[in-house]
This record gives sequence, C-alpha cells and structure tokens, in this order.
Amino acid sequence: MEETQKNNKQQRLKKALAERICSGEFTFLQRFPGIHELMANYSISHVTAMRTLQLLESEGYLRCQRGRGYYVTYTSPGEKAPAKKLNFIVHRKLWAMHRNFFEEEFPRFRDTGWEISIVQLDSENIDNAPLELNSPDTYSILFCFKADWRHFAATFAHVCNRVIVMGQLSGSNHITSIVCDESEAMRQALEYLRSQGRTRTALFSMDGENELEMLRVASWQRDMLQHGADFKWLQEHLFSLHRPASGKSNAADTVRQQKEYLTRFRGTFDSVIVAHAMKSFPDTCRQAGLQIGTDILPITFNNPHWNRES
Repeated sequence: MEETQKNNKQQRLKKALAERICSGEFTFLQRFPGIHELMANYSISHVTAMRTLQLLESEGYLRCQRGRGYYVTYTSPGEKAPAKKLNFIVHRKLWAMHRNFFEEEFPRFRDTGWEISIVQLDSENIDNAPLELNSPDTYSILFCFKADWRHFAATFAHVCNRVIVMGQLSGSNHITSIVCDESEAMRQALEYLRSQGRTRTALFSMDGENELEMLRVASWQRDMLQHGADFKWLQEHLFSLHRPASGKSNAADTVRQQKEYLTRFRGTFDSVIVAHAMKSFPDTCRQAGLQIGTDILPITFNNPHWNRES
C-alpha cells in the first residue's frame, strides 16, 4: 500500500510538471529544476524527486546532462521550424563506409536552400539524439536506424512532423519511412536494359551481408534466370566487392576490384548494374578497355548523373 501511494505521488507530480513544461513555462533547452529544488518546492523526499525526474526523462520531456542537471527537450507539435535546417543522422561506421555516396546527394538539398548538419552516432539507439530530433529549429533524416520511439512519448507528435526514416521502416505508421523496393527497382532496371538490346547484365554487389543487398542479388538472379541465363553464368557475373578484414573499405580499393572484374570478364556481358556507384565508375570502365554505350551499358540506382551521361 505504501509503495502504491509513493508511485501515485510520483505520477501526480510528474503530470503537474509535464503540464508546466507543455504550457511553455519552460522552453526547449532551458534548465529544469533539479532534485533539491523540487524537494524544497514540493516538500517531497529525495527519492520521490529523483524518480519523478526519471519519469519525465523516460517520456522525453527532459534530458539529464551529467554534472549540469536536467534540460527541457520538449517542443510543441505545432511549432514550425524558422528556417530550412536539416539534421542527417547516421551511424558513425555507416558514414565512414558510405560518406562519398551521401555527400553526392547533399547538393540537391543545398541548391534549394537547406542547411545540412551531419550527426554521427556511435550506436543505433536514437535515445542518443533527443536534442536533434526534438529541436524546434530543424528537421531530421534518420538513415538506417531501427527506431524505438518509447522515450519520445512526450514529443511524438512533433517527431511525426519533423522526422523521416530512410532505409528502414520507421516503427510507426505516423512517421514517414522511405524504403527502396529492391525487387521492383531491379525489375525496372533489367527491363530498361533489355529494351536497349542488353540481355547479359552483370551485377556489382557491395555487401552480401546487408539485407537490401541480399534482396537485390536475389531479384537479379530470379529475373535473369527467367530470361534464359544459367546458374554458372550468374555465379561468374555476380561481382562481389569484398571488404578488408578491418571492415573499412575505401574508394581506391573499390575501384581496383571493379577494374579487375571488368577486365577479367570483358566481352562476356553487355551491361552492368551498380547499386552504389561512384563518379569514377565510367573512368574505371574505360581503364578496363570498355567503351560505354558500345561495349557496356552501366546503370545505377543512386547516381542519375552518370546514368544520363552514359
């Protein structure tokens, strides 16, 4: 009975404090009263004050900064960003592996007036980015995070208006997610190549352990088999780009492997799909003795610039 009363008291206090925050009494990033201030203002015990603050933090109203206290992370859901500012939130390892690919797309945003900030996280836990996701001044793109929104209960309506999840399902029907339909993308790519008279299409695979990459490979194999390719040819023309034992790849290593495949199998394929293409790929083809448009027709899912040039 005593424990229940304590919990009820904490919940009532949490509700009262949450109402003060939502009313605008405390603004985003403003310092919030700490344990001792709550003890004095509400005549409560240290434990009650501490647990109440923990409840507010768990629901996304506050963020504790060690040695500095609690700060408000709540933003009104109806508040509009004053400028076109965008957080691109990505895991640090993923940024290191694919930085070139990401940066090739940023001019599209900057050319239309967006200011971009790169936020690199050391884990896939979005709880590490409450300030960016809840900021009243910015929008955010989460790239390839399996999002858990439990600690954003207080700001969920705001998040729904400001956040897009790319590469994974967002975890909520209310938050926009953009996930590539790899099977349909592959079908359209091969259909286009066949319309150009190209029926022997090789595939570069960047990472066989990635779910999207595995789906892409399976879709390519299925479509090619349906149009007359045999298993041996498919095995030879799935060009797998292996990562070093360290797990870190670089552009030079990728170009070297691409050139080796193109040179070795020159004449046995008339087109190639490169899911993650670099600007240098047309030059790599020429270095391998392949004339684009005559010997080979490359197509990519992520670089329309050299698709058009090719």
